[in-house]
Amino acid sequence: MTADHLIRQYVDRIRRLKAERADISDAIKDVYAEAKANGLHAKTLRQLVDRIEMEPHLRAEADTLLATYEAALGMDAEEAEAAIAATRPDAAAIALNLLTAEIVGLEDEAHAAMLVDHVLYLLDLRAEIALLRVKERERKALAKEEGFDAKQIGVTVRWFEKCAKHGEDAMRLGEETFHLYRGTVEQGQGGGGAVTGDEKLNGLFAPKPARKADKAAKLSGTLAMMRAIDDATRRGGGRG
Repeated sequence: MTADHLIRQYVDRIRRLKAERADISDAIKDVYAEAKANGLHAKTLRQLVDRIEMEPHLRAEADTLLATYEAALGMDAEEAEAAIAATRPDAAAIALNLLTAEIVGLEDEAHAAMLVDHVLYLLDLRAEIALLRVKERERKALAKEEGFDAKQIGVTVRWFEKCAKHGEDAMRLGEETFHLYRGTVEQGQGGGGAVTGDEKLNGLFAPKPARKADKAAKLSGTLAMMRAIDDATRRGGGRG
C-alpha cells in the first residue's frame, strides 16, 4: 500500500464518519422539532434528556450546585465564593464515591477497604504537598521583590538539604571534584583534542545538541521517505 493511498483511505473514513455524525445530529433536531410541533417545550425536553443520562449522584450534585449558585446571586462576592466552594467536592470525596462504586463487586471487603484507605491517604498527602508548593512559590516571589535571585536561593536551599543528607564534607569534596573535572573537559574541548577517556564525563559537560526537528518536519520527512520507497518499488516492478 502506497503512502498516498494510505492517507486517502484514512481521510475517506474520517469524512464518512463526520457525514454520519451530521446525519445523526439532523435526525435528533428533527425529533425535537416534531416534539415542539406536538406542543412540547423543546428546550425543557433537552434538559430532561441530559438529566436522565446523568448518574443519580451527579444529578443530585448538579441540583445542589444550581440551588447554591441561584442563592449566591443575592450575596456579596465573598459570601458567594464561600458558599460555592463549600459545595465543590475535593479529590478525596470524588475518589471515595467512585472507588466505593467500583469495589462493590470485590469479594474481599477488607482488602477493598484497605485500597480505598491508601488512595485517600495519598490524595490528602498530595493536597498538602500542593499547598506547600504554593507557599514555596509565594516565598520565592517575595524574595525576588526584595531584590534577591529566587533561582539562586533555590540552589542554596537544595545544597543545604544535600549537606544534611550526605554531610558537609562530602558535599564540598564533591564540588571540588566536579569543578576539577569540568575544567579538564573544557580545556580539552578548547584544544580540539581528546578530552578524557571517560565517555560519561565527556557527555556531562559536552555542548548541548541542536534542537530536534518539530513534529511537522518529522512527519514531512516520514512521508517523503515513504514516497521514495514507493517510487523505488514501482521502478523495480517495471524492470521486472
